Amino acid sequence: MVRQRQWSVLSTSPITDDHHISRWNSNTSSRRTTYFRRLSQYRDDTLASEAEKRRRELKNKVLAGVQDFNVEQYRKSDEELKSIKNKRVRAFYEAQNRKLDDWAEVDSLVWALADDVVDSMDPDANRDGIVDRNTPLLYTGYDLEAYLPWNERERRRKDNRTAQRALNINVLANVLLLVAKVIAVTSTHSLSLIASLTDSALDLLCTMIIWSTSKLASSHTTSAKLEFPAGRQRLRPLGVLVFSIVMVVSFLQILRESAAKLLPSGDHNTMSLSPVAIGAMAGNAVVKGLVGIYYFRVNNPQVQALVQDCKTDVYFNLSSLLFPLIGHTFNVWYLDPLGAALLSLYVIYDWAHTSVTTINRLTGAAVSTQTAKKLMYLAWRFCPVIDSYKSMTAYYLGDGIIVEVEITLDEKTPLPLAHDISQTIQYCFEGLPDLTPPQLMGRRDDISGIQSTLSDAEHRASILQTKIAIEEADQKYGPIKRHMRIAIVGPPGSGKTTQAAKLKKRLCICHLPIGQILRSQISKRSPDVKSARDIMERGGLVADETMIDLIRNEIDNNVECKNGFILDDFPRNVTEARLLDEMLESRNQPLHRAIELSVSDVNLLDSRITGRLVHLASGRIYHTIFHPPKQDMKDDITGEPLIHRSYDAFRNTRERLSMYRQEVSPISEYYKGKGIWRDVDGSSGPVQVCDSIMNAIYK
Repeated sequence: MVRQRQWSVLSTSPITDDHHISRWNSNTSSRRTTYFRRLSQYRDDTLASEAEKRRRELKNKVLAGVQDFNVEQYRKSDEELKSIKNKRVRAFYEAQNRKLDDWAEVDSLVWALADDVVDSMDPDANRDGIVDRNTPLLYTGYDLEAYLPWNERERRRKDNRTAQRALNINVLANVLLLVAKVIAVTSTHSLSLIASLTDSALDLLCTMIIWSTSKLASSHTTSAKLEFPAGRQRLRPLGVLVFSIVMVVSFLQILRESAAKLLPSGDHNTMSLSPVAIGAMAGNAVVKGLVGIYYFRVNNPQVQALVQDCKTDVYFNLSSLLFPLIGHTFNVWYLDPLGAALLSLYVIYDWAHTSVTTINRLTGAAVSTQTAKKLMYLAWRFCPVIDSYKSMTAYYLGDGIIVEVEITLDEKTPLPLAHDISQTIQYCFEGLPDLTPPQLMGRRDDISGIQSTLSDAEHRASILQTKIAIEEADQKYGPIKRHMRIAIVGPPGSGKTTQAAKLKKRLCICHLPIGQILRSQISKRSPDVKSARDIMERGGLVADETMIDLIRNEIDNNVECKNGFILDDFPRNVTEARLLDEMLESRNQPLHRAIELSVSDVNLLDSRITGRLVHLASGRIYHTIFHPPKQDMKDDITGEPLIHRSYDAFRNTRERLSMYRQEVSPISEYYKGKGIWRDVDGSSGPVQVCDSIMNAIYK
């Protein structure tokens, strides 16, 4: 009998994989040779080749299954469905088409993500003996959306924008219609209109509760992460639960008033409606109907929920108007309280059902059969690389879905391969829009002990490697200062980013590229940089105070900055230099060196600038000669098109160089006065320039 290892993939919350981003440190040097041999996976070309072969085989097995199995061959077109006369048969094929939609989404996801995730398992892609911290997943901050197909990513973004626009329109309509209902109720005492007004007021309150709880749940500040390690995703369903109770209690009161009027001892007067009240209620129904019709064909779950809400509001408003109107017209006194009672019973039933559903999801209700089949299909896609599945459990935890998949591997499966398989499955599950971000977890068996041993070994290895790097720099450049803080500036095309990346590896400190920080804040829609987008697209400079705030925020929240940092392309003028010094000195973290990469050959700068290719979504930069992409005009990670920026054209380079000399060069006098300015010739090769910078830092 073949013994098997058991692994579990539990979808809960994102983690940082030390296998990718181990820090290199050590306090021991006497056993350097012994421990260094244990790091042969990073140094030994033979083992590196075997690891690459393992990853390549894993990718090929997974992707071959996706390529060979075409689910579209089983789909029925709209014309074929219309030609089927039997309703049951047509319903069967419609359900099959929905299932094929789910399968096609899964196949697209696996095809787009699997190879990039597996590539991220390589800790030393460039074989320089130093663990890379810019693997594909880390480069995007584990944002898997960057690796989805372009059309899928655009579809999700478009859906989000459409849903947000529809929500804003609906909220605006609710506010205006609430005012109209208040005017209508003040002109009459109809219980049906009071029920409608109560529903609208509480519905608007519900929208505010959901919006505020969603904002709190999406907060990713450092204090929030420390206080709520698992996040606050259950705040929104808790808010809905509390509100549903308020809604039920409110309409129970209206039901009580309606019942009191229907009793023999109640007020049996017929309610009259003024033209203002009739117009306000009819206007409510018309406006909500128009909003629902406008968004009826938008195929988005959130928008369709809004359409259903508009449909319900139309029925509710018309009923609230017709009951008292018919009662007054035909002098039937009991229609108004009866209508209010029926509307109250409907609202109580609807929100009681919502309350029960929310409670079930908060307590771990199982997902729907359709969702479970979709998740099983995703797990099945990895059958070529595993032995079998022991179990799969999917359940709600608030609005999110938790998925636990337990797989079995042969006991002879190498631990690195088992890691790569489980992580690839994990991130592909995370790519589904309905799931909470996943986490790899081991079972309480011998595997957990192996994982603990491996983690401890990697930690010890990381400590040693940093010690080795520091000692080598000590021998070449003299004693290294800890917590080094450096600013590197230079004209466009001088190679600032290239050298900053090299210094990051040599000094084990954080690289802060100003352009990337800006793009990151813009993608998060930070209020501080809303006006910066247009300026960046023109190649201009963003406000000084805004840049200082962004740098302070990055230093506070980036754990790599605790050992020091390199500011890439900053400061850009004397004002920023002074503001930067004030900010750093207030934290007792003064700048150690300000380095300028000077290139006197203007033609060399022209060739470096005009050959640039940029991936706009991530900010990755290539060069047609010095750093060409693997595929012509395609980004290496996403495969998306690269562009030539307009301000990198030859006609604009001289203007940018002139602007640099006017706005940035004078900072040399400021830093020379502080004794930390160093001028380095940036016209040589990258290695020679890096050595010159190291000499300039320590001289």
